[in-house]
Amino acid sequence: MSEPSPSRSATSARGRRVFGSVLLAASTLLIAFVVYAAQATLAAQAWHETECTMIHAELRRGVRVKRRRHHHLDVRYAYETNGVRYEGTRWSPSTAALDTDLDRGRDMLATLTPGTQRRCWIDPEDPTQAVLDRTIPSAVYWLPLMALGFGSLGFVLLRGPGRG
Repeated sequence: MSEPSPSRSATSARGRRVFGSVLLAASTLLIAFVVYAAQATLAAQAWHETECTMIHAELRRGVRVKRRRHHHLDVRYAYETNGVRYEGTRWSPSTAALDTDLDRGRDMLATLTPGTQRRCWIDPEDPTQAVLDRTIPSAVYWLPLMALGFGSLGFVLLRGPGRG
């Protein structure tokens, strides 16, 4: 069997470096999102609870991932604090809309009819900010594992074969 030509070997090494760099960048972005989501959710734990009135809720069709279509639950609600009426549209501290599957989205939509009262949480330092859900998103738990995998593979690809 013959050795690969130097130009083919250089192209292969360059490809590994580029792909490794992309994986490390993806890993960094995933970690940044996890830190943002965790920080935003933890900050919202100190927000004040109040009653909100649902104004509008809509289930929008989203992207298809692995034969499963994701849907976005968009909401609009009103609340009052210190005698001032505000409207909110955020589902949680880290996301504007809730991503869900169709069945769960339909079930949730049925509970969010206009005029329905629901708990929401208001930022006491900025009452224009409110959310309907302040639980920690599940992505905070599994995205770091994905980032670790991407980062490890990226590191291995960047090191290349034959390096100590």
